[in-house]
Amino acid sequence: MTPPLIEFRNVTVCRGDKVALDGITLSIDAGEHVAVLGPNGSGKSSLIKTITRECYPRYSGNGAGLRIFGQECWNVFDLRALLGIVSNDLMQACARDISGREAILSGFFSSIGIWPNHHVTAAMRTKTDEILTLLEVSHLADRNVDEMSSGEARRILIGRALVHDPKALVLDEPTASLDPHATHELRGILRKLAQSGTSMIVVTHHLPDIIPEIGRVILNTGQDRPWEHYYCCMISARPDFVSKYPVATKRAVRAILKATDICANEPERAARYIVAKGYEPHYEVALEVLKSLSYARWRTHSPEDTLRFYGLRLHEVGMIKHTPQKLIAQGTDWRFLNALKKEMKG
Repeated sequence: MTPPLIEFRNVTVCRGDKVALDGITLSIDAGEHVAVLGPNGSGKSSLIKTITRECYPRYSGNGAGLRIFGQECWNVFDLRALLGIVSNDLMQACARDISGREAILSGFFSSIGIWPNHHVTAAMRTKTDEILTLLEVSHLADRNVDEMSSGEARRILIGRALVHDPKALVLDEPTASLDPHATHELRGILRKLAQSGTSMIVVTHHLPDIIPEIGRVILNTGQDRPWEHYYCCMISARPDFVSKYPVATKRAVRAILKATDICANEPERAARYIVAKGYEPHYEVALEVLKSLSYARWRTHSPEDTLRFYGLRLHEVGMIKHTPQKLIAQGTDWRFLNALKKEMKG
């Protein structure tokens, strides 16, 4: 059995006197595209630093710990060859007078720039040129990183993370500080990489970062919230969530059904609402994200798809009478949504 790409088991991380991660349990499979969504201060950066071994979990026994590709102990240099990290801290470190080509080449040595003790081979130069072409930034090869726009520098940093052909890319707030045009271009690059087979873990609070290829969104459900916020938490697909919050789940499913109709049929209205509520400052970006969502893709999902999953769980706890099992067995389509809508009127 293939071990998970990343597996947190009841992980607690402290930074000074502050608990940054409190009992996190999370598993991400190899080949999976995942977004970790949460507000500022929710521990997203600490999550990344724990993966990259900049922070270490507090020992608590009982099998708790972090495993990457099934291992708890790693040589950090070996780990960097398996996970390509693109963080804001690294972005700041690389923003200096080194060329785009040099910045990408430095990924082979886990350094910032190329130094006299580094032996750059012809194979490394060839790989760098291939990455520059893949990311559509060949024109930036000889330009200094500190002279590039934020979007250009971000693509160079992604190139640096790709030099070892990593199993997964871990992206920290990938579109932070980018204008709408640069965001649009970077989304296209991320989609290309995801479609090429590289696992993608996007850690963000920014909804446009969640490209259509991402199949799962994970949120921090550790704190209690008003019921109207629960629909966000449900995307994490935890079976115990329904049994713990059955009424909130039913209301949230009803909200999802209504929101899905509006997003699919009236994307302009939904985009205006997203901007008005401050979730995304740019109307064009919000509209593009809404129009890129493939609602028809629902037909090809497994029975663990969000609405079907929670439809079954709600039936199990007695919150709805209708069971979608027969429709699922026959090949789920929008009939299930219509049946679920009738149930949600009560």
